[in-house]
Amino acid sequence: MKKYFSELIWYGMGADKMQGFNLIVVFNETADKMLMCKRKKNPYKGLSNFVGGKIEAGEDGFAAAYRELFEETGITKEDISLTHLMDFTYHLDSCYVETYMGRLNKHVEVIGDENTLYWENLDKDFFDPKQYAGEGNIGHIMMHVDMERVKALQEGCHSFLKKKKAEMGADSEEYKTFEPLFIRDFNAGIEKDKQDNDRTVLIESERLLIRKAHISDSDFMSDVESNPDNSPWVANWPLGWRVARFGDDDFLQVIVERKDGIPIGFIIFRDMLKKEECVQLKRIAIIDKGKGYGKEILRMAQKMAFEIWNTKRLYLSTKEANLRAQSIYKATGFVPDMPDPCTCFHMDREDYERIIYNR
Repeated sequence: MKKYFSELIWYGMGADKMQGFNLIVVFNETADKMLMCKRKKNPYKGLSNFVGGKIEAGEDGFAAAYRELFEETGITKEDISLTHLMDFTYHLDSCYVETYMGRLNKHVEVIGDENTLYWENLDKDFFDPKQYAGEGNIGHIMMHVDMERVKALQEGCHSFLKKKKAEMGADSEEYKTFEPLFIRDFNAGIEKDKQDNDRTVLIESERLLIRKAHISDSDFMSDVESNPDNSPWVANWPLGWRVARFGDDDFLQVIVERKDGIPIGFIIFRDMLKKEECVQLKRIAIIDKGKGYGKEILRMAQKMAFEIWNTKRLYLSTKEANLRAQSIYKATGFVPDMPDPCTCFHMDREDYERIIYNR
């Protein structure tokens, strides 16, 4: 033991000096993958770990985390907002580890020379010492990440109910009817998400694919709604309301991705409980504009509705001032409703079959 401590002091890590390190948990835009590195040297050579490094003397923790993240991956402070999650203190080793987490707000091509970087799925056993560094610390950190996610969802539920209570009146019949239905759907959304992590492709085109959305996609969907090109036309759903819609079988929320896996938007369908009769294209929002993706996504939605669900009618609406959307709807075969030709559109099976025949 004496020899052990003398070695610590030799390396400048005696009891009078605590060396700081950091680990950074980085999620991709849709929070369904996590950035890891395969270590090329000891300690933990050949095992996977989070990115991170040494905190310099006198350096602020957040500043060190953003610096290490940029040095090891190329991810900048503009690409991600970090949250200080937890710390580990090793008194006998005279060091401590600060742990941060965050989600990318856009696609970033990560670049690293020190270790091999890759995106890991979240369904792994992060306690496995043969795969992951840290003698179980990665699994422990991920448990706390999950706890923070649950806490955020609970806060989203309470915040939304508080807002609705203020709008409707706590003693109103409207709120008394709304509250139990919302809580039912919210809890159902949480439960379904636990049981169903299916990311199977529902449909694909030459450049794009559509998969089922999950609660982990919520922040990305909110970012798309908040995009300056979209915010004048679509509302930003609060987290609580979005989770409840995951629990409502009448809604289907899907993510649109490029073939290289980069998400570019989402669609929300409604009337799924009567989809044989009609389906509402409740919302379509994308961020990678000017490339013809809007028309391509609408044609994919039409194919889902008429060829997969065998519906009789697909319909949608937009704001009167959204001339760009109206133009795209007409260009993809949607028929303006009368007497309101600006905001409401539909496509019947006969319309779809005629379009397919003439292509």
